[in-house]
Amino acid sequence: MSTSKKIVCIGEILWDKFGENKVAGGAPFNVAKNLKQLGEDVDLISGVGNDDLGMELLSVLENAGFSQGFVQKSEVLATSEVEVVGKGNEISYKILEPVAWDDLQLTSENIHLVEKAEALVFGSLMARQDVSKNTLFHFLESAPNAQKVFDINLRAPHYTKENIEGLLYYADFVKLNQEELELLIKWFQLSEDQEEALIQLEEEFNCPIVCLTRGGNGAILRFGGKIYSHEGYQVQVEDAVGAGDAFLGGLVSCLLSEKEPMEALNFACALGALIASKKGATPNYNPIEIDEILKRNC
Repeated sequence: MSTSKKIVCIGEILWDKFGENKVAGGAPFNVAKNLKQLGEDVDLISGVGNDDLGMELLSVLENAGFSQGFVQKSEVLATSEVEVVGKGNEISYKILEPVAWDDLQLTSENIHLVEKAEALVFGSLMARQDVSKNTLFHFLESAPNAQKVFDINLRAPHYTKENIEGLLYYADFVKLNQEELELLIKWFQLSEDQEEALIQLEEEFNCPIVCLTRGGNGAILRFGGKIYSHEGYQVQVEDAVGAGDAFLGGLVSCLLSEKEPMEALNFACALGALIASKKGATPNYNPIEIDEILKRNC
């Protein structure tokens, strides 16, 4: 499904800790890995500590087919770890700070990568501390022609209204979940009706693509002035961590390939459901598995 378009994901790579076990994660990494599995030309800009956990993450990246050249190694800050609590659809996160990706520096290499990108994928966590926030906003300024995909991905207490609003003004494509929409409705006095709220977000921030994910109940996509909805594919949930990231990767891949919006939404919902049925945020999968879910009735 390759688009031959350069996609750059910007943000955290980390270890999700489940008790004594750990799994490589972070929404930008998860999205990037799914895009890579879908055959896309994708790189990740992030940071790790110059420590054992960081070297392990670099090995994970290399094994997944990524260049390590855009992941900075901090001599001062440690590799990021996140404590994941709960199971199924009830997950919470304790994200330690500061960590290596909070200190993301501008370099000639990552500026050049961003300038040639045709799509940038980023989230709100990168804006929680000033150094990485300034770097992220510089990237957004440096790529005026790239499609900017904002995965809001709110993680309390690591966000402010000011930062979210600033990032929304850059976004061409916003993805958010129901809890995040509820907060934006309060912040920006949007309609309580979900579909109307998506239209208002589009108008307020001049953002032509807005997608609301609804967990196991599918998603709503505002695209080209129309609303598309999908009720989701029912699966036995093994691990919901990473399902939303897989959904976004599938949607970005399809839309950059100029698939019809409903076809793109179908595919993204199927991929998200597949990941939720497996253990781990970024399990390997075969395209045949996605096709099998697509054949089901909603």
